[in-house]
Amino acid sequence: MPRPSNTAQRRAQIVEGLLRLLPAKGYAQASVSAIAREAGLAPGLVHYHFEGKQKILVAATRELAARLEARFAARIAAATTDRGRIDAWIDAHLAVGPDGDGAAVAAWAAVGAEAQRDPDVAEVYSTFLRADRDRLAGLLGPLVPDPDLDAVATSLVALVEGLYRAGVGAPGFVPPGTAVATVRPLVDALLGAKR
Repeated sequence: MPRPSNTAQRRAQIVEGLLRLLPAKGYAQASVSAIAREAGLAPGLVHYHFEGKQKILVAATRELAARLEARFAARIAAATTDRGRIDAWIDAHLAVGPDGDGAAVAAWAAVGAEAQRDPDVAEVYSTFLRADRDRLAGLLGPLVPDPDLDAVATSLVALVEGLYRAGVGAPGFVPPGTAVATVRPLVDALLGAKR
């Protein structure tokens, strides 16, 4: 009887290896050998499961987006008000709570930088950002006048993305734990303090 395939497990290990390297080394310094070492695999297995490092980054981008969507789904389920649903979006994005993952935030910032150079990464990244903006616009709908809805949603997504980049690219510029305290008052101002 043939052994069951472990391709999905190996691919997940490799993606995790890259995700652990991105915050400390960035994409350019994360060699296939380093990814293999971090994943606990031989470099040949990395090459067997992925055509190259760029394909690992595309898979890692999808994984990070899926994790963020799962964090949001868990928080939105507990929200009972329109503003509570917006706070769920903020908390999911800014790594608030016991499941907060600062390393994932740093990895996402690296993905954003690579999206500027790589069209395949840009496609996954921009598709997620557009869907995320549309989801946020749906949450903002009951609280924001329709003509302003897309602009407000786009601004909030851009604010969070900017906090990611500044927090990772300029350590100490965004002190740990201050992003939520920055975003919520801005949301209050945009919403006219409606709760």
